Amino acid sequence: MSIIPIIKKPYPDELLYSWIHRMADENLLSFTMFSNTFLGTKHAKQGDLTPDVRLEFREFYKNMYRHYGSMDTMYLGLTTFRFESMVMTPRQQTRYVNRVFRGNDALNSSVNMAFQKIKICNVCVKEDRQEFGQPYIHRAHQLSGVCTCHKHGIKLSIYCGKKGHECEFNEKDYQELSSDIPLKSLQAFTNYAQALFEAELNTDAYQIKTIVFDGIRECGYQVSNNYYGLKEALDNWEHANLWNAGDITSFLKIKMISAQYVTIEEVFPLLMFAYNDVSILIKKLNKSEALLESFVCNECGREYCATPASIKDGWGCPYCEESIPEQDRFQHLVKTIGHGRYKTLTNFRSMDAQVRFLHKDCGKELSIKPRGFLFEGVRCKCESIVTETDARKLVEKTPGFQLVKFTSTNDPVIIRHEKCGCEFSCRYHKFLNFPGCRVCNPPIMTAEIYKERVKDLVGDEYTIIKPFTSQQEKVILRHNICGCEQAYKPSAFLDGQRCRKCSSLLPHKDLESTLERYSSGQYIIISYGRNVCTVMDTETGKTIQMAPLKIMQEITRKTPSSLLPAKQGYREVQKPESIWEHAYQKLLKYANEFGNVNVPKRMAYDGFNLGLWCQHQRDDRKNGTLNEMRIQQLDSIGFSWDPLEEEWMRRYDQYGRYAKQTGSPYISKRTDFEGEHLGVWVNTQRLRYRNGKLSKEREERLLKINPNLFHNEI
Repeated sequence: MSIIPIIKKPYPDELLYSWIHRMADENLLSFTMFSNTFLGTKHAKQGDLTPDVRLEFREFYKNMYRHYGSMDTMYLGLTTFRFESMVMTPRQQTRYVNRVFRGNDALNSSVNMAFQKIKICNVCVKEDRQEFGQPYIHRAHQLSGVCTCHKHGIKLSIYCGKKGHECEFNEKDYQELSSDIPLKSLQAFTNYAQALFEAELNTDAYQIKTIVFDGIRECGYQVSNNYYGLKEALDNWEHANLWNAGDITSFLKIKMISAQYVTIEEVFPLLMFAYNDVSILIKKLNKSEALLESFVCNECGREYCATPASIKDGWGCPYCEESIPEQDRFQHLVKTIGHGRYKTLTNFRSMDAQVRFLHKDCGKELSIKPRGFLFEGVRCKCESIVTETDARKLVEKTPGFQLVKFTSTNDPVIIRHEKCGCEFSCRYHKFLNFPGCRVCNPPIMTAEIYKERVKDLVGDEYTIIKPFTSQQEKVILRHNICGCEQAYKPSAFLDGQRCRKCSSLLPHKDLESTLERYSSGQYIIISYGRNVCTVMDTETGKTIQMAPLKIMQEITRKTPSSLLPAKQGYREVQKPESIWEHAYQKLLKYANEFGNVNVPKRMAYDGFNLGLWCQHQRDDRKNGTLNEMRIQQLDSIGFSWDPLEEEWMRRYDQYGRYAKQTGSPYISKRTDFEGEHLGVWVNTQRLRYRNGKLSKEREERLLKINPNLFHNEI
């Protein structure tokens, strides 16, 4: 191990690629010498290091010798991976991470880079040179789809010079990005992406796709009528130029469902269209499970990083596995990922060379690329096809009903009700979710019936503001706890959708345990689909498909559930904490640990983005959308509604004490006082005044201490 002699901390939002080049300069080494010594390369050449650093990171971190904390914290804090991973499936995230933290071999082949060319903001370059003495490359400028600077609103410039010389910042090597999209729309995209980037979300493509479909549905567009009206609405949207993925109906019905990979440029315009307020999207997105974690191997004692999905799939310590033959490792992964249902008939050669598999369930032999099997979910077709025999068994588990005609799960089926002798047409999955005769019990709804059903579900927690008129017209309900009024499609509320500010969907494991506890073990979840779970009655063996929100609704409803009747009595189940209540408890825990509630904006605490949540409370109060009860709760623990102003006043008072104790307001830039860099703070006020960024009120306050502050160079 070669410890890097001189280590300087990364600048705010600095990209790993930029930091590595700066470390080479700080240590007075050519980049090739630095790379060969500290990045684990051999015979490196200028330009070999890709802007999206991969295999070199592991050696670089080791030679930092823990100057930056844990491995996962360092990687996530210096790269754009957390943002780019939003449109990756968990296994695609695993493949990407493997390329960073595992050795280069046939099981760890190259993957596409998040970005290939560096982008900069010319104004940021000038400001960095003034503030830090040198410019550097910002992570935020490298995000996919981002063409403008979120701070200055101008177009970014892209590097067009010789590879490896980006950090020299020669103006002739950078050219302004060209785009036919109006600057206003480009900036809207940038601001949206930056908000999600700063939120430091843990999410994946599955959740993003679900959120997109939910948002489109909440806007009133349904797959049942072929998303009628959506194309026109998208064309009339103020940022319509951002949408360039072709026909919206085909995209939603085909690519969003069948494609393993979608791009940020394709998905983000739909998120912006459906969720104009990005804070609402942020509250919906975050998963409790970490995106990346650091581990210490029990065998070799070395630290390594992995995704939760990779651990479940059987990927172990990368250092220990270097001594295991690739063929043996591949066999282990196939057994774990395929749940022992597949046997390899030919040897593994590379990730793109097909391997012959035997599917033990049906006896069929098939050829699959290892990359497809390990990371893309390619399996035998019999695992995803519902046959007529399977459909008949599931339909006829409901007593008194017989399947008459079945083509596919995408086409309507014909079902006969033996009691009345009538045949009716309906969707296959719709019948499994809501079994019943459409002739004997037609789904008729009135405003009074709707009001009664809402009361049965939620009691007095919600009040109907705009009553039910038809299934096509949205109703408006007020959440009496937070005061938020929200429009719902009538069926959506009855299916479990709740207040966007307060509702919270339980993670799978918690949902499973809650359902089992509620029903005294009678009901269990046996599988998860994209939008539905399969729930089994352990006493009868009958299964029913229900959305997670619907399950949660049936557990917490005010009256007994007819969909999940518990024969051995119900157990009282505490309603899950709302997002707000959950975050407030985290804040109390933070206060108990640190003695204050001044949470930094970007700080994640106890697996939750607590700093961002605190900022949302300030924004909601400013906008008049935070109810009085919650304001009082936050006031009772000393919550700061304007932390920047309070911090400024604290430093201002400190400056006043300095002037009083020393007898002079003069302070040099390098002077510390009361253990803090007071001289730097005073100099910053002078710079803000010079740049026209200091408010008149603050200017007048400072002049009371030092009338010559803005005239003398200190």
